[in-house]
Amino acid sequence: QCGDKTVIGSLGGIVFAPQSAGWAEIPAGATGTELAVTAQVVKPTVPTDVASLYVDFGPSISSFAEPVTICLKGDASLIGQKGACLGYFDTANKTWVCEDKCLKQASPSFWCGQTDHFTNFALLLGGAGNDKECGGGDYITSKGGVFNSADGSVTITVPAGAVQEPTLLSASASNAKVPPSFSKPWDLGPLGQKFSVQVTLCIKPTEVVSTTESLCLATLSTKAGSPEWVCEDSCVAVNKNGQVCGKTDHFSTWAIVKSPTAVCKVP
Repeated sequence: QCGDKTVIGSLGGIVFAPQSAGWAEIPAGATGTELAVTAQVVKPTVPTDVASLYVDFGPSISSFAEPVTICLKGDASLIGQKGACLGYFDTANKTWVCEDKCLKQASPSFWCGQTDHFTNFALLLGGAGNDKECGGGDYITSKGGVFNSADGSVTITVPAGAVQEPTLLSASASNAKVPPSFSKPWDLGPLGQKFSVQVTLCIKPTEVVSTTESLCLATLSTKAGSPEWVCEDSCVAVNKNGQVCGKTDHFSTWAIVKSPTAVCKVP
């Protein structure tokens, strides 16, 4: 801390605004040099419909190397009624713009969004994104997320970067016949979905698993002209919920099967 400025280096740090209005969290690597950061509660030159105070974070930075998180204290009642986004004042066009429509609630009174620059910020009312934009419901965005089937039998963990566009995931019980198995078969959608990064697929077994030896995550393949179950991942593990988990880069019909050829080979 130096006067009313907080010096942030390459390791990052947090800068708090006065009046408990909020803070900026700057991650490691966002700036390559020491930066004297300020945070002030201000009166806007162009007022708008907001649920927070207006906070100016400085100095004016056009682009951080890593996303910076801005958290502001908001009116929970107004946000609950109208929704909100993290907005900034566009000085060139003299207008307020939604920067992040997908706010995360840090506490009952604070909402956070991300930005790559510093300027005046506020929580703008009415700018909240929908499930498709923000990954709510069963949608997964490029930021990744976790999908759970309605009955809790299937859990899919999607890492950041696995999908480029908002993708609606689904899991439904399949009618496919399964060889000696430890789970029901599941059709995962969108059928044929390809992932840029492998996802973790966990399926609830039909009995308690004492050992994962000879078990594998298997997919129903028709490449040979007739349906055939093929082991995709023989290095499965049991999670804390008792599900058997493996990795894949695509969606089709899946089950946990027992196969004498299922041998986990660690590179």
